[in-house]
Amino acid sequence: MNTYYPDSKIPIGIWDGEAKMHYANFTVNIEFAAEPPFGDLIYRVKIGEDKLLNRWIYGRAMIFFDDRYALFESVEENTFGPINTILVDLHENKYAELDGWYDKVKSFDKPIILISSHSGEEKIIEDINSLSWIII
Repeated sequence: MNTYYPDSKIPIGIWDGEAKMHYANFTVNIEFAAEPPFGDLIYRVKIGEDKLLNRWIYGRAMIFFDDRYALFESVEENTFGPINTILVDLHENKYAELDGWYDKVKSFDKPIILISSHSGEEKIIEDINSLSWIII
Protein backbone atom coordinates (compact mmCIF):
# COMPACT_ATOMS: atom_id res chain seq x y z
CA MET A 1 0.00 0.00 0.00
CA ASN A 2 1.35 3.39 -0.98
CA THR A 3 1.15 6.40 1.33
CA TYR A 4 0.66 9.94 0.02
CA TYR A 5 0.99 13.34 1.64
CA PRO A 6 -1.02 15.66 -0.60
CA ASP A 7 -0.14 19.34 -0.74
CA SER A 8 -2.90 21.76 0.09
CA LYS A 9 -4.78 23.14 -2.94
CA ILE A 10 -2.88 21.00 -5.48
CA PRO A 11 -4.77 18.18 -7.24
CA ILE A 12 -3.42 14.68 -6.66
CA GLY A 13 -4.27 11.54 -8.60
CA ILE A 14 -3.69 7.93 -7.66
CA TRP A 15 -3.97 4.68 -9.59
CA ASP A 16 -3.07 2.20 -6.85
CA GLY A 17 -5.14 -0.74 -5.62
CA GLU A 18 -5.19 0.86 -2.21
CA ALA A 19 -3.54 3.86 -0.60
CA LYS A 20 -3.38 6.04 2.48
CA MET A 21 -3.58 9.79 2.19
CA HIS A 22 -2.24 11.75 5.16
CA TYR A 23 -3.42 15.34 5.15
CA ALA A 24 -3.14 17.70 8.13
CA ASN A 25 -4.18 15.51 11.09
CA PHE A 26 -6.37 13.19 9.01
CA THR A 27 -5.95 9.84 7.31
CA VAL A 28 -8.03 8.95 4.26
CA ASN A 29 -7.93 5.26 3.30
CA ILE A 30 -8.68 4.50 -0.34
CA GLU A 31 -9.42 1.00 -1.65
CA PHE A 32 -10.08 -0.09 -5.25
CA ALA A 33 -13.79 -0.63 -5.98
CA ALA A 34 -14.18 -0.76 -9.79
CA GLU A 35 -12.73 0.17 -13.17
CA PRO A 36 -15.21 1.72 -15.56
CA PRO A 37 -15.03 0.79 -19.26
CA PHE A 38 -13.63 4.22 -20.19
CA GLY A 39 -10.63 4.03 -17.85
CA ASP A 40 -9.57 5.58 -14.55
CA LEU A 41 -10.15 3.81 -11.25
CA ILE A 42 -12.94 4.17 -8.71
CA TYR A 43 -12.40 3.75 -4.97
CA ARG A 44 -14.14 3.24 -1.65
CA VAL A 45 -13.11 5.84 0.92
CA LYS A 46 -12.75 5.56 4.66
CA ILE A 47 -12.03 8.62 6.80
CA GLY A 48 -9.83 7.55 9.70
CA GLU A 49 -10.38 3.96 10.76
CA ASP A 50 -14.17 3.68 10.72
CA LYS A 51 -16.03 6.38 8.75
CA LEU A 52 -16.90 4.75 5.40
CA LEU A 53 -18.15 7.19 2.77
CA ASN A 54 -21.35 5.86 1.15
CA ARG A 55 -20.22 7.04 -2.29
CA TRP A 56 -17.34 5.95 -4.52
CA ILE A 57 -14.74 8.41 -5.78
CA TYR A 58 -12.50 8.63 -8.81
CA GLY A 59 -8.79 8.57 -7.96
CA ARG A 60 -7.98 11.52 -10.21
CA ALA A 61 -7.92 15.19 -9.27
CA MET A 62 -8.49 14.90 -5.51
CA ILE A 63 -7.99 18.29 -3.87
CA PHE A 64 -7.35 18.88 -0.17
CA PHE A 65 -7.47 22.36 1.39
CA ASP A 66 -7.78 24.46 4.57
CA ASP A 67 -6.40 21.60 6.72
CA ARG A 68 -9.85 19.93 6.84
CA TYR A 69 -11.57 19.72 3.45
CA ALA A 70 -11.32 17.46 0.41
CA LEU A 71 -12.97 17.70 -3.01
CA PHE A 72 -13.64 14.38 -4.77
CA GLU A 73 -15.22 13.43 -8.10
CA SER A 74 -17.90 11.05 -6.87
CA VAL A 75 -20.51 8.55 -8.05
CA GLU A 76 -23.13 6.48 -6.25
CA GLU A 77 -21.84 3.09 -5.13
CA ASN A 78 -21.90 0.39 -7.84
CA THR A 79 -22.21 2.94 -10.67
CA PHE A 80 -19.86 4.84 -12.99
CA GLY A 81 -21.92 8.00 -13.29
CA PRO A 82 -23.23 10.55 -13.29
CA ILE A 83 -20.21 12.18 -11.69
CA ASN A 84 -20.83 14.79 -9.02
CA THR A 85 -18.25 16.61 -6.96
CA ILE A 86 -18.51 16.25 -3.22
CA LEU A 87 -16.93 18.40 -0.53
CA VAL A 88 -15.82 16.35 2.48
CA ASP A 89 -15.26 17.93 5.89
CA LEU A 90 -12.62 15.57 7.31
CA HIS A 91 -12.86 17.15 10.77
CA GLU A 92 -16.63 16.84 11.16
CA ASN A 93 -16.98 13.54 9.21
CA LYS A 94 -19.59 14.86 6.80
CA TYR A 95 -19.91 15.66 3.12
CA ALA A 96 -21.99 17.82 0.79
CA GLU A 97 -22.98 16.95 -2.78
CA LEU A 98 -22.35 19.92 -5.07
CA ASP A 99 -24.87 19.00 -7.81
CA GLY A 100 -22.41 19.03 -10.67
CA TRP A 101 -18.99 17.87 -11.83
CA TYR A 102 -16.39 20.50 -10.93
CA ASP A 103 -12.81 19.45 -11.54
CA LYS A 104 -10.97 22.76 -11.17
CA VAL A 105 -10.79 25.41 -8.45
CA LYS A 106 -10.69 29.06 -9.43
CA SER A 107 -10.60 30.38 -5.85
CA PHE A 108 -10.18 28.83 -2.40
CA ASP A 109 -10.91 32.17 -0.74
CA LYS A 110 -14.38 33.36 0.14
CA PRO A 111 -16.24 32.71 -2.00
CA ILE A 112 -14.92 29.33 -3.11
CA ILE A 113 -15.30 29.09 -6.89
CA LEU A 114 -15.23 25.73 -8.64
CA ILE A 115 -15.23 25.24 -12.43
CA SER A 116 -16.29 22.39 -14.68
CA SER A 117 -13.77 22.07 -17.49
CA HIS A 118 -16.41 20.02 -19.34
CA SER A 119 -19.26 22.55 -19.35
CA GLY A 120 -17.53 25.78 -18.27
CA GLU A 121 -20.09 26.09 -15.46
CA GLU A 122 -19.02 27.69 -12.20
CA LYS A 123 -20.14 26.75 -8.69
CA ILE A 124 -19.83 29.58 -6.19
CA ILE A 125 -19.87 28.65 -2.50
CA GLU A 126 -20.36 31.80 -0.45
CA ASP A 127 -20.71 30.00 2.89
CA ILE A 128 -19.59 26.40 3.42
CA ASN A 129 -21.88 26.14 6.46
CA SER A 130 -24.94 26.77 4.26
CA LEU A 131 -24.38 23.54 2.27
CA SER A 132 -26.61 20.51 2.88
CA TRP A 133 -24.31 18.24 4.84
CA ILE A 134 -24.63 14.45 5.14
CA ILE A 135 -23.03 12.72 8.13
CA ILE A 136 -20.60 9.93 7.24
